[in-house]
Amino acid sequence: MSVVIIALLDFIDVAEYKKYTELAGPIFAREGVKLIVNDDAPLSLTPGMEMDKVVVMEFRDDAHMAGFFQSA
Repeated sequence: MSVVIIALLDFIDVAEYKKYTELAGPIFAREGVKLIVNDDAPLSLTPGMEMDKVVVMEFRDDAHMAGFFQSA
């Protein structure tokens, strides 16, 4: 069964995050990680829960997710 990770991001340094995405994107693709959501303008319906970005990543299963993060 697939596994998803939901990341709610608030940026301190947008320029550094852009550098990260340039490097990470090809790694996600090579490792078979799917980006299901990549929203640069998320709308929060919960007061006080604003964020700069939402990312949802899908892995094939628990082993795939664990292996991806252990290899980092």
